[in-house]
Amino acid sequence: MILAVDDEPIYLDLLTDALVSAGYEIKTFTSALKALEFVDHADLQLIIADINMPEMDGFQFYQEYQNRCSHRQTPFVFLSSNSDPDTVIKGLNSGVDDYLQKPLHPEIIKAKVQSILSRRKKYISQKFSGNLEELPFAKVLQFCELKNLTGWVDILADDYATTINFQGGQLQLDDASEDFEKVFDLPEGHFTINVQQVDYQGLHTDSPGVSVTAGTVSADNEKPMGKLSGIKIQKRLFQIQTEFSDQQDCQISSIVILDGRVVLKRNSKVPPSMNKQELEKIIELQHLSVEEEIHAKLAELLVKTNKTNSKGAKDFHQLYDAGFDKYCSGNFAAALRYWEEAEGINPADKTLTINLSVVRKKLSAKN
Repeated sequence: MILAVDDEPIYLDLLTDALVSAGYEIKTFTSALKALEFVDHADLQLIIADINMPEMDGFQFYQEYQNRCSHRQTPFVFLSSNSDPDTVIKGLNSGVDDYLQKPLHPEIIKAKVQSILSRRKKYISQKFSGNLEELPFAKVLQFCELKNLTGWVDILADDYATTINFQGGQLQLDDASEDFEKVFDLPEGHFTINVQQVDYQGLHTDSPGVSVTAGTVSADNEKPMGKLSGIKIQKRLFQIQTEFSDQQDCQISSIVILDGRVVLKRNSKVPPSMNKQELEKIIELQHLSVEEEIHAKLAELLVKTNKTNSKGAKDFHQLYDAGFDKYCSGNFAAALRYWEEAEGINPADKTLTINLSVVRKKLSAKN
């Protein structure tokens, strides 16, 4: 979604006509203050904002957005009828990505937006979305840790929104550490995992045995959003992950993980000519199909997993899930016992460390 802010509705109409005709979704506001109320609850691709506005001008709006959402790396474009070079220089020096001059030309608008968004693609390589009622927040964090992902998780509930950053699979606490306790207690909500690509440009390749191919550092086409969900039956949580891959053949891949092991895989080839929206529809349908297959083959999967899992791995995940169940029921003391026992099996698990920190804080507040 593209956000446009201008106190003159005629320019918002022009932006809307130009961008909608190019296939973009756009949301407009005549007030920067009203726009700020919206940004916390939206996944934005780009922001276009007028500079000269009442109440809050474009510079103030940009600065406030950066203060709130700098982790998102949202491209930002200033819009103004002022052609004074000092104003243009001030805008670009403030950190925005581009500057659009009024009066606006529809084709220039579309070309600028396409250029900016194509540059942005090199930062975000993949996204996964899901619901917290299907996959608990603790499991979302565990997914990020096990995949060694770098990026951030946006959490959105009816009356609450926050962002959790991670780097190389490790959670970045900083000032957001207070949010973990709140997110753990959310009974439902939506999450989006934004995976940031590694920047290889600073890696020197003149060392023996080290090489970086052109394909590694070039920006890929924007990938469709993947799906991540969980199905809990008795004490077992089946984690389902579906995503698009173009490493070899273009295909949609689904895997099901139970107790840390892959118990089911499904791949389907897709034509390389498919666009992002078409691929996301196939991802959704295949993801639902795999969920149905899990229900249908539950007994078979449980028998297979019990035979193949090692005792240590099985014990850790059972203790982890049992602790989470106790946490959700409000029995924090029991949750602490389960998680401390799990810590004895795998003390290096970063997500478990966060769980223990949260539950200990809960118990401390009670005493």
